Amino acid sequence: MTAIVAVHTVDGFAMGADGRRFDSKTNALETDEAQKVFLFDSETTRLAYAWAGVTQTSNKDGLLYDLLAASQEILPVAAKSGRDNFAFFVSGFCAALSTKLPTYMINLPKDELARGIFVGFFQGKPFSVQLQILYPCTTLLVLPEVHIPADYHKSVFSGAESIYPKYETLKPKSGADAIDFIHKYIQECVDSSNPDCAGIGGHIHIAEIKPDQSRWIIEPIGK
Repeated sequence: MTAIVAVHTVDGFAMGADGRRFDSKTNALETDEAQKVFLFDSETTRLAYAWAGVTQTSNKDGLLYDLLAASQEILPVAAKSGRDNFAFFVSGFCAALSTKLPTYMINLPKDELARGIFVGFFQGKPFSVQLQILYPCTTLLVLPEVHIPADYHKSVFSGAESIYPKYETLKPKSGADAIDFIHKYIQECVDSSNPDCAGIGGHIHIAEIKPDQSRWIIEPIGK
């Protein structure tokens, strides 16, 4: 479990996450200082993104895939090749990502391996994209859900159901409201003793994304 939250207001987007990460094989605590939110800027695209689920794994032959490393490699290429068309940017990213993942995987506990969220601006217009990495019937499927233009909204992309009800009716109106909402929600998940919060903890980091700039409100440790 991890906590990742994105909020869109009239001022732009904010995205935050906790810093706790576990080993995907042993489930042992790896670190409380993991960076889960990442920024990307190009001539046409400015965004933040995060992944939840099994983002990296290895087998006896070595590294099988790494969604974070793949995203960092693919985004500059997709942004350049799809600079004039948002649909080309998204489809190009998904196609390239598919080449970085195994075509088949068996014995998975569920069809969904991981999910990614990408929010920001393409040629100055807001967008939100969520990607699912699925293996229905063991065969890879990269499924994007695109919202453009994005309505003002909040997305608890990953978090704790026990904590969310008190935040459900809150509607951040500004960038400052969004940052406050994200920090309070994740901090309550971190501090809670509820079982569905057990995997959430560590250093909270939050980024703000506007059409003309991206910046860290709370930087990841080591940034």
